[in-house]
Amino acid sequence: MDENDEPLPFAQIAIFDKSNPDKPALDGTISGENGEFILTVNRVKNLELRVFFVGYENQNIDINLSKDKEAHSVGRIFMRPSSSELGAVDVEGKRAFMTSNLDKKVFDISQNIVSEGGTAEEALQNIPSVSVDMDGGISLRGSSDVTIWINGKPSALIGGDRNAFLDQLPASEIDRIEIITNPSSKYDADGTGGIINIILKKDRRNGTNGSFTTAVGTRNKTNQNLLLNHKQGKFNIGFSYSFNYREIYRERESSRTNFLSDSTFTNNQSSWTNNINRNHVARLSVDYEMNKRNTLGITMGAGHTNRHSYETDDFTFLDGRDQLFNEFSRRSANYRPRNTMEFGATHRMNFKQQGREWTSDFSFSRNTETDDQFVRQRQPAIYRPGFERDSVFRENFINENENTFLTIQTDYVHPLSEKSLFEIGAKTVMRTIDTDLERQIPGEDGEFMRDERVSNAFRFTETVHAAYGNYQNAWGKLRFQGGMRAEMAITQSEQRTTDSIYPYNYFNLFPSAFISYEVAKGKKWQASYTRRINRPSSRTLNPFTDVTDPLNFRRGNPTLIPEYFDSYEIGYERIIEKHTFTGALYFRSTNNQITRFRRLLDPSDPVADGREGITLTSFENLVSAQSMGFEGVYILSLGRKLNAQGSFNYFYRRLFGENIQADLNNEGRSWTTRGNANYSPTDKWSFQLSVFYWGPGPTPQGRRLGIFGTDIGAKYDFWNKKASVSLRISDIFNTRRFRLEIEDPAFVNTLMFNRETQIAFLSFTYKFGRDDKRTRDERKGRNGGGSDGEEMFDM
Repeated sequence: MDENDEPLPFAQIAIFDKSNPDKPALDGTISGENGEFILTVNRVKNLELRVFFVGYENQNIDINLSKDKEAHSVGRIFMRPSSSELGAVDVEGKRAFMTSNLDKKVFDISQNIVSEGGTAEEALQNIPSVSVDMDGGISLRGSSDVTIWINGKPSALIGGDRNAFLDQLPASEIDRIEIITNPSSKYDADGTGGIINIILKKDRRNGTNGSFTTAVGTRNKTNQNLLLNHKQGKFNIGFSYSFNYREIYRERESSRTNFLSDSTFTNNQSSWTNNINRNHVARLSVDYEMNKRNTLGITMGAGHTNRHSYETDDFTFLDGRDQLFNEFSRRSANYRPRNTMEFGATHRMNFKQQGREWTSDFSFSRNTETDDQFVRQRQPAIYRPGFERDSVFRENFINENENTFLTIQTDYVHPLSEKSLFEIGAKTVMRTIDTDLERQIPGEDGEFMRDERVSNAFRFTETVHAAYGNYQNAWGKLRFQGGMRAEMAITQSEQRTTDSIYPYNYFNLFPSAFISYEVAKGKKWQASYTRRINRPSSRTLNPFTDVTDPLNFRRGNPTLIPEYFDSYEIGYERIIEKHTFTGALYFRSTNNQITRFRRLLDPSDPVADGREGITLTSFENLVSAQSMGFEGVYILSLGRKLNAQGSFNYFYRRLFGENIQADLNNEGRSWTTRGNANYSPTDKWSFQLSVFYWGPGPTPQGRRLGIFGTDIGAKYDFWNKKASVSLRISDIFNTRRFRLEIEDPAFVNTLMFNRETQIAFLSFTYKFGRDDKRTRDERKGRNGGGSDGEEMFDM
């Protein structure tokens, strides 16, 4: 454990024969993510355990084992920071870029220069297994059904628009990112793609400490972030505030050829949007150590976002001979203020027995958003027979949204022996989403009035009760974890406009199993199985037809049912001095997969209202889907000056949708690769190069084309590493464009999406505070100067 009570991964541990201290170690290893380690010896007396980690004083502990005891725990070993000059040690003692556990991988982003002054979305772009599309959509191993957590739980600050949240959360607030591709039964079963858990920074040093970051970017971008922490006695108080201002442009090109019964024509759409986002987020956390065994934590957060956008859309229509026969344009202004608040309380009880603890959590969050869009459409008179003036049509869309989220959870961990433990828990989640969309059109007197045909009020409620049990044990070099989670979901969709109610209740069991076998030091095999669920969201269930885009309508499907997902994975990890390699083969089988489905409306359809060339995108359950793939991560560490990471993910996917359309079966393969190289020629200078490629892949009705991008960054530390200046440029070749090809018997559509990605950011960070020496002295006293460390847990 370090001076902040945090585990030290990759510490070097060895055990020696104390009577022959110059002989080689009897056994040695490195600590895992949680600071845990296991050593095996053939003798019981006169042993010495030595622990080494750069930047900390070595610890030597005398060990004497009992002959009749197969296992022995040394308890917690607290490492004291070295009192020597730490100028060089700060570089040498960096955390590993990746550490792996039985059911997750943890990535340290502190060395990620290409996200300095950026956002959580940009930090995720440099994490293996993760892909980010042009709209900020997150995919994990090719699946977009990903659950995003903040500090191990859902957050109201994410709300219903997680893409917008990730584009506003400063990367400077993030400590590490956990990727859980196969979550155990301890975690929520929702989200077939897995869980991305973003852990925010939290300081536990005595006294007052903090940091301030300010950054400016090209084309009117800036953000500021302040982190403060004060620890004194039994109280630890943390505060953070961030302000983010960004102007980001988006462009979209679409060309669709429609095959009607008696004719063929093409409609082209070109869109340009300028988004202006102002975002304020503040968080306060208070931890109170009630006594040696009980800690109470309170967290509060609030956010205000003001998003404006100005959009230009131009539409042209060509006949079968590519002759222009119609065109019109739309200009719209969109205003989206949003307010968010959240409150949470946590109680943690530690027992005398090491590793035994009981935690209880409560959280409540609420966010409200207004989305007002004002549209002006113009059609030239040349395309209006009998009229001499251009046609001007106006419409407004007023949308009110309110989301509330309540979570109650309790977890209990009970070690059964030195190597085995049992954990149980229960959780209730209650979610309510209210939306009220009103379309306004001019009446005969010119005043705006409500259009009842396409206005809608919708309410979605969901309550999930869950309970789980997990057991883990180790037999020699074999580790095992197995568990079961039971969930009862009670949902109801209510479209108030038509007074229609769609209730749906269901019960499920979700087993999980993990096995790990350490063949030799630095060589390990893992295998896992999990079952999960993806529940339809309120957006996919709402049967209201969204006509905001006059040529591309959207509608939810209230009859959707959840999709179920079985995942199998075999992994391998190999560590050879400066080289680390992890690989995984995985297979996923999905039933009732939820997918977007687009069809061309017949003019006789009431929604089309006699107009031709209108598509409707809805959501459907496919019969099934299967995917299999291979993922590899390679990490090279050549000391202080150079380290590099590379990852590769290849997957094959099959979709079976004959229940929707006779020939709606598709298959294909895709792959992603990513590489990062960090070079530090001196203690003060650091440089980073990051490249990635996301290969083409299948969609239910077509395919997505490949995407390529390159980022570079440089950082300079000064004032004894208390301050730093960094410069980064993202997408230096401006190649990060998202393209789709859709094929249907009734139409062929090609689309291109591009969001501003070629951005330069200059940022400055200053760290301040002090490290109270009493903290180290207290640790020294707690460690008792060595022995076996078990006296630390006596009451």
